[in-house]
Amino acid sequence: MFENMNIRTKLVLVISSIVVVITAVISVVFIYRSSSEMKASLIKKGVLLAKSIGSLSANYIAGFQFFEVQRAIEDSVVNDKEIVYGVLEDNKGERILAKDEILEMSGGKEVKYKVVSLIDPNSYGITEKGIKIREVNYGNEDVIEILMAIEISPEVNYFLKLGFTTKYLVQSVVSNILISVLVVILFIILGMIFTLFFARSFSRPILQLKDAAIEFGKKNFDYQIKISSKDEIGILAQTFDEMRRSIKEYSEHLEELVRQRTKELEEAYEKLKEKDRIIQMELDFASRIQKGIMPNSGYKWRDYTIIGFSQPMEKIGGDFFDIFPIPGNKLLFYVADVSGHGIPAALITTMLKISVLNIAFETQEPHEIVESLNKRLRIINSDVSSQFMANYLTIFLGVLEKESTMSYSIGGHHLPILYRSATETFETIKETEGSIVGILDDNLYIASTESFELMEGDRLIVYTDGIVERRNLKGEELGLERFKEMVLEGHRQGFSGKRFLSFLLSKIEDFAEGVPPKDDYTLLVIEKKIS
Repeated sequence: MFENMNIRTKLVLVISSIVVVITAVISVVFIYRSSSEMKASLIKKGVLLAKSIGSLSANYIAGFQFFEVQRAIEDSVVNDKEIVYGVLEDNKGERILAKDEILEMSGGKEVKYKVVSLIDPNSYGITEKGIKIREVNYGNEDVIEILMAIEISPEVNYFLKLGFTTKYLVQSVVSNILISVLVVILFIILGMIFTLFFARSFSRPILQLKDAAIEFGKKNFDYQIKISSKDEIGILAQTFDEMRRSIKEYSEHLEELVRQRTKELEEAYEKLKEKDRIIQMELDFASRIQKGIMPNSGYKWRDYTIIGFSQPMEKIGGDFFDIFPIPGNKLLFYVADVSGHGIPAALITTMLKISVLNIAFETQEPHEIVESLNKRLRIINSDVSSQFMANYLTIFLGVLEKESTMSYSIGGHHLPILYRSATETFETIKETEGSIVGILDDNLYIASTESFELMEGDRLIVYTDGIVERRNLKGEELGLERFKEMVLEGHRQGFSGKRFLSFLLSKIEDFAEGVPPKDDYTLLVIEKKIS
C-alpha cells in the first residue's frame, strides 16, 4: 500500500507520525511524572501528619490518657477526605482506638484488610526511624498506609496507622490523561495543517520532475520542465533539461548507430564461433592423440598385469602414465601429474613420454631417469618469462625385473598403495629422495632408488591426487582410507585386471554422487598373478 502512495501523501504520513509520536511520548512522560509527584506528595504529607500526631500523643499514651489521643487523632484527620482510617495499636496488635469512616466501631463490623506491598521510605527521601510505608487493600479501596512506632519505653511500643485513599490520586491521573489526549489531538491537527502546506510546496517540483521522466520514457524529448526555483531541485531540473536536449540530439543518430554496432557484433560473434569450433575440433583431436599415446588397453608382461586409466578434467590434461619394456629384460612404468591443466600441461606430458623413453635406453636406474627428467624440464622452464607460468610435475617411476623385484624412485609424488594378498593387509613402502621435478637446478636435484618384492597376488596401485581429493555433494573428500577400503573390497570380491580397475572407478563415481571432478585423475594397477 505504501509503495503506491505519491510523495505528497508519504510526506503527510511521515511528518504526522513524527508529531504523534513526539507528542505521545511527551504526554506519557508528563502523566508518569505528575502521578509520581502526586503519590510522593501524598506519602510525605502522611509522614508529616503521623509524626505530628505521634509526638503530640506520646505523653498522653504514657499517662494512659487514651481519650486525649483519640481526640488528637480525630482533630488531625476529621477534615481530610483522603484519610480512610487512623488506628492506634499496642505492641500485641490490639486496637486501642481509631477514627474510621468505613469501620463503625459501635457496630463491630469488620472490613477486609490486606497488606499488598512495602514501599521503601528512602526512595522518597524519608530517613526517620520507626516509619514504614505500605500499600494496603482495605475493603474495596487501594490505600497507602503510614505506620509509625511510638516508643514509650524500651519495653513498651505503640503503633499509629494512618490510611490514605488513592482514589483521588487516580482521579487526578485520569484528569491528566484527558488533558494529554486533548493536547495530542490539537498537535495532530496543527501538524497535519503544517504538513499539508509543506508537502504541497515541497512535492510540486518533484512531481513535475516525475512527469518529465515519464514523458522522456515515452521518447517525448520536446517536453520542457517549468521549475524556476534556485534551490537544489531547481538545479536538478536545469540539469534534467540539459540532459533532455543532449538525449534528443543523440537519439536522432542512435538507431543507425545501433544497427551498425549490431551488425559489427554479429560479424564478430560469427568469427568467434568459427574460431571456437576450430579450437574445439583441435582440442578433440589433441585429446584423441593424448589418449592414444597412453596404453589404456593394459599391458601383460611375464607374471604381471598392468592396467591404467586417466581422465582429464578438461578435454586434455596433465595426468599421464606409460608402460614399456627397456633393455636388460625389464619393464618400466610411471605415473606423472603435471602442474596445471589444459594445453600447456598436455604438451609437457608429450615431452615426458619422449624424454622418459629416450632416457630409459641410456640408463635403467629409476633415480637416474628422474634426475635426467628434471634436467630436461629445467631447460624448458628456463625459456619461460614468468616463474608462475613454468611447468612442474610429480612422478612415481618403477622398474619390474624378471623375478619379483621392483625398484622405484619418487619425484614428489604420493606413495602408492601396496596390498599384500597373503596377509590381506596394506604395507607402506619406503620414501625415496627426490622432490617435485622441474623446480631445482640439475646440480641440486638428487633422487634415490628403493626396491621391494612383489609376491603372488599382490597389487600396487599408483594414483594421482585427483583420486583421493574427489568430493561428493556434502563437500567430503574421498581420502586415502576410503580408497583403501575400496581396494580391499575389490580384492575380496575376486576382481582382477580390467574388472578390478573398473570396480575402483565405479566406486569412486558412486562416492562422488555426480559431482564433476575438479582435477585430472589417473589410476595404474600392477598385479602379480597367482601361479
